[in-house]
Amino acid sequence: MRADKSIRVMAVRRCTQEFCLVRETIAKSDFSSLLSAKSMSLAFTSRTSGQHIVIAIPATGLTDSIRAMLRIDR
Repeated sequence: MRADKSIRVMAVRRCTQEFCLVRETIAKSDFSSLLSAKSMSLAFTSRTSGQHIVIAIPATGLTDSIRAMLRIDR
């Protein structure tokens, strides 16, 4: 995952024909850099085609989601 110029490597847990699952814990100390990112994306290499794929991640609602998680985590 890329947030502006910061890159975070995440392990793919499982893949099916339709999707792959990645589960990653984000430390509270990383929240501010994610919230201030102007662009976010996921990049990976397809196992079947070998093609490098980049998918933009919209950040709409991210701030509200993180605030809700922090309230629940108290």
